[in-house]
Amino acid sequence: MVFGDSNAYRPENGRDCWPAMLQRLSGKTLRVINESYDGRTTRYDTGPCNGLNVLEKKIRRAGPLDWVIIALGTNDVKSKYGPPDAVEVVEGIEKIIATVKTVDAHVIPILLSPPPLGHVTTGDLAGAQDRIPPLAVEYFRCAVTQNIPIIDLSLTVDTDVDLESDCVHLNAQGRKKVAEIVWKNLQEISPHVEMV
Repeated sequence: MVFGDSNAYRPENGRDCWPAMLQRLSGKTLRVINESYDGRTTRYDTGPCNGLNVLEKKIRRAGPLDWVIIALGTNDVKSKYGPPDAVEVVEGIEKIIATVKTVDAHVIPILLSPPPLGHVTTGDLAGAQDRIPPLAVEYFRCAVTQNIPIIDLSLTVDTDVDLESDCVHLNAQGRKKVAEIVWKNLQEISPHVEMV
């Protein structure tokens, strides 16, 4: 299951979002369930935008699961939420991880660090390109502490060619890159998952 924000949901949770691309890459090896939502944070806002509000229900409805890929963090650094610093964002991530482990101890949480942003000049994410890189450092610390896998998108996504004109959302090329790096990492995490 992919539990993410708009970068995992768009476009419209259809065949061109990266979780759908991941499904195609894996052939029949994976059953990818995309439970992502535009604007979702770890614990801010209300309703489906608050990850902690909906995660348990999503896991129970989708189960049994092998993995929950946590693709959150970008929306947490919006100015309307503070913005919180990297340590505060990771506190939310830790709560998400704890929820996954509590609901089903057999599920492996996998962290996906937020992709880098281009130069955002307007809206709640104005200047957030400078708030995202420290998250990668804290995500790695969290992954080591929690003993869970992490996939670092800062090494994959090129802000010059992989983002839409809003400098925030992945374009088709960026989504393809994310799907490919996630698939590669899943095979390394679980050797019994073989390329088809």
